[in-house]
Amino acid sequence: MSHIHVCLVSEQTIPNILSIHHFKPDDVLFVSTEKMESNKTVEHMLKTLSYIDRDFKERHQKIVVKEDSLLDCKKRLDEWIAGRESAEFTVNLTGGTKIMSILSRLHRLF
Repeated sequence: MSHIHVCLVSEQTIPNILSIHHFKPDDVLFVSTEKMESNKTVEHMLKTLSYIDRDFKERHQKIVVKEDSLLDCKKRLDEWIAGRESAEFTVNLTGGTKIMSILSRLHRLF
């Protein structure tokens, strides 16, 4: 069974880096927003992870959601999860927007 760690991307990167380091997942899903994309936050986290021998450059995926849209977050997560229902998920809820965090808590697989 594959272990996928889900990270809600925000300006606070350390909680995501520490949780990836702790859980040692097979793959990582970054749930990001346009603002975080313009800051290259995911790229910075990937670079930091490679410094601590946790290279996920080839083992990550990213979805970009509208930060204030519950419907958009749900739609994009549902699309991404399709076909991955048998995976084991861990989710770091400490980052992202309130909408992203709420949806992750309510989502059927998380």
